[in-house]
Amino acid sequence: MVGSKQFRRQGIIILGAVFFTMLLWKGLSHSDQPMKRPLPSVARGTFLTQVPNSHQVPQPNHRLTSGTFTSDKPLFDQLVDAGLSAQRVDRMIKALSPDVDFRRVRSGVHWALSFLDDVPIQFTLKLSETEIYDVFQLYLNPQVVKRIVPVSVETQYFQGEIVSSLFEAFSGMPKGMSLAVQVSEVFAWDIDFYMDPRVGDTFEFLVESAFVDRDGKKEFLEYRRILAGKYIGRKGEYEAFLYEDEKGEDAYYNRKGESLVRDVLRSPLKLVRITSRFKGQRFHPVLKKRRAHNGVDYGAPKNTPVMAVSDGKVIHAGWYGQAGKAVVIAHKGKMITQYFHLNSIPKTIKKGTRVRQGRVIGFVGKTGLATGYHLHFGMKINGRYVDPQRQKFQPGLPIAKSKMAGFKERVAFYERTYASFAAPIQMARMTSAP
Repeated sequence: MVGSKQFRRQGIIILGAVFFTMLLWKGLSHSDQPMKRPLPSVARGTFLTQVPNSHQVPQPNHRLTSGTFTSDKPLFDQLVDAGLSAQRVDRMIKALSPDVDFRRVRSGVHWALSFLDDVPIQFTLKLSETEIYDVFQLYLNPQVVKRIVPVSVETQYFQGEIVSSLFEAFSGMPKGMSLAVQVSEVFAWDIDFYMDPRVGDTFEFLVESAFVDRDGKKEFLEYRRILAGKYIGRKGEYEAFLYEDEKGEDAYYNRKGESLVRDVLRSPLKLVRITSRFKGQRFHPVLKKRRAHNGVDYGAPKNTPVMAVSDGKVIHAGWYGQAGKAVVIAHKGKMITQYFHLNSIPKTIKKGTRVRQGRVIGFVGKTGLATGYHLHFGMKINGRYVDPQRQKFQPGLPIAKSKMAGFKERVAFYERTYASFAAPIQMARMTSAP
């Protein structure tokens, strides 16, 4: 019985193996037949791009933050607050230091910081319209690249008439105040623009103007040099022509080749008003009594820069009794100038400091016996007070005889350029001066 059962079990195993072999052979012999369920058709050279929503790749998030330099919050703190680590900020500032002196960066300078998924990728520092720095690789070793901003320079012609002031005459132009200041500087030794101009006075100038290209459009940037100028007023006619002096530096001369530069400026301030002139007796608004007014008072906003009118040596810088904070300068020819009621004095200006004409030696205030913001400007010659507005000083060196022919050729060129314009205020390209 046992043997018969074992024989039947072996027979079943053999039959199963034979049946499985037949099925396998049938499948292999028909493997080259097409499947009944067709695959989706795909054009040759293309790819299936549709991905189930559950497998879509998330797009990177780009974020931009920006700010400006301020006196109350250092750039370092601003960038840390923006999301940079202190170490990255330190590396970035060090990378910029060869090109940027952060101690001299003024308030209002713009910066921007780009992130990609919260990873900082680019920092941009815009010091001016033409000085822009980009910093890359903030996560490794920062790399600094200075942008190249194309600048074109053209010559503009301006002609106008004084209605109320020089500033008002230029108010309709871009950055008119800066141009008015430049004009006042050219004639600073001959014209006091606080008291000399009169309604009806006329002027014309040739000015170099710079433009930058923004998206294919020319945009005004700034005024450069004044090439030539004329001012015709009731007190006289004045001309200025730009030419190189003996050192090869730009200087201004009249038609005769005489220098417009004098040893002493007519005023220590730019484009403000005279509130009180030099007088033997004047009622003092604080002391409530009459006393000599040995100087000229210039009304000006708080912290207006005050310039030294001539080269000299500081003999006092600090508090000066009723004059408040003051600077006193000794000049050649036994002349002393006084600058009273200052709000502040630069740390570099102290007793013994030598200053050049035009250097800022203080800022307008109302310290001491003063009722409002103004500068009291006094002048002594040979120990006696004199009226600064009535003094005449010697001019600088004239054009050398060896250069006079070239100077006259330049003057003639400017004159032809003047004549080529017809409209009162317009722009035009001009060929290079000879």
